[in-house]
This record gives sequence, structure tokens and C-alpha cells, in this order.
Amino acid sequence: MKPFQLNTVLHLRKRLENMAQEQLAKARHEEDVVKAEITAQEKNYDQISQQLAREQQQGMTIEALLHKEEQLIFIREKITSLNAELATKQHQVKRCYQNLVVKSKEHQVMKKLKKKQQHNWQQYLNKKEAAALDEMAVLFHDRR
Repeated sequence: MKPFQLNTVLHLRKRLENMAQEQLAKARHEEDVVKAEITAQEKNYDQISQQLAREQQQGMTIEALLHKEEQLIFIREKITSLNAELATKQHQVKRCYQNLVVKSKEHQVMKKLKKKQQHNWQQYLNKKEAAALDEMAVLFHDRR
């Protein structure tokens, strides 16, 4: 009896691999967005720090000084929370990558299994054909 073709299983494994690739791409994009936000906030922090330093040299009111310092504290806290979010995103990218590796290996294993199964089936057919040819040769030889 002819073995199971494995085409459906191969298509499923390939689809799962593609989904894992898409998840990895999405996770990397989310990581890049957070990195860009951190960079923007750090740049904003530096600008406000430089502006505060200039205004302090020129003289500024206590109210303006407190306002700038509160802005800096707020931005620093936001950067801290973004760094925590970045760590989470990096962990998610790592999990997605590991998932992709697993799915890819599963797909490759199924492809190898299909090839081996086809090879074994072809060998079986060749042996069966050879046996039939041998039997025909014996029958033909016996007629003479």
C-alpha cells in the first residue's frame, strides 16, 4: 500500500513556519519602535538639560527652574519605563526567534521524512518490478 503523501502536513508546517517569521518580524518592529522612542526621549532630555544650563547662566525664576526640573524628572522616569519595556520586547523577540527555529526544524524534518518515504517507496516498486520481470523470464524460459 502506498504510504501517506505528507503534503498536508508539509503545508501545515510551512504555514506555521511562515507565521513564526511574521511574529518575529512584528516583535522586531515593536522593539525598534521602543528603541526609537528611547532615543527621542534621550535627545529631548539632553535638549532640556542644555536649555536649563543656558537659562541658569542667564538667570531664571525659581518657578521656571522647578518646571524644567520636573520635566527632566518626568522624562527620566519615562526613559526608565521605556527601558523596562525594551527589555520585555527583547525577551519577546528572543522567544519568537526560538519559536521560528523550532518551526523551521520541524518543517525540515518533515521534508526529509517525505523524501525518505518517497525513496523507500520507489525502492519497493523497483524490487516488485524486478521480481515480476524475473518471474516472466522464468516462465518464458520454461516454455522453450
